[in-house]
Amino acid sequence: MKYYVYVSDSKVDMLFAQIPSRFAERLAIELKIDFKIISASVSSGASNETRFSRLAIVKQYIEKHENVGSIDEPNEYFIGKMQMSWSKFPFTSQMVYFGGIANQTALGLAGSLKHVIGESQPPEKFQWSLSDLGGAYVGLIDALNPDEPSNQVPAEKVTSLVARMTQEIISTGNTQNLEFLARKLKEGYSRHYDKKVLLGSPIYVSLS
Repeated sequence: MKYYVYVSDSKVDMLFAQIPSRFAERLAIELKIDFKIISASVSSGASNETRFSRLAIVKQYIEKHENVGSIDEPNEYFIGKMQMSWSKFPFTSQMVYFGGIANQTALGLAGSLKHVIGESQPPEKFQWSLSDLGGAYVGLIDALNPDEPSNQVPAEKVTSLVARMTQEIISTGNTQNLEFLARKLKEGYSRHYDKKVLLGSPIYVSLS
């Protein structure tokens, strides 16, 4: 049993639709999931049960067939468990940020607030996709340097902002042991904090 904090329905539905049926059915059997029910629910809207079942299949498929790394050694995707703090972005109400520091890496996960479990009021439509580097960068600029223009994405600026945001959010002391699967957006190094820096777009986050 998992207690989910965040599930990106848009990513789960998009990835689930791309899994070849023969693989998805095989994974459903392994996970004791009724494949016909969750396949039909993609177009008709899903209950939490089918929502989490599709997520389980997507997670298993990614782990078996895609390049998955760790926090300190990420690939296209990375998975991990660590102490993290999380909150809405201070000035960008449409975004949520999960931050933590592993042995070598300052990690930030930036996602849409509407995917937080239990979020009752969907935020207004955001003009950037939060699944890409540009959208995450705009959110970080809005949160930390709201007077700075955000029409470009210099690599050194992204890593610096992620390191700073992660340090600030964990300084609150409100941490939880979280588990997650995310897609890598940016990897770099912060000389100021003397840490590797990793920014990801979460597929799910749960209590560990």
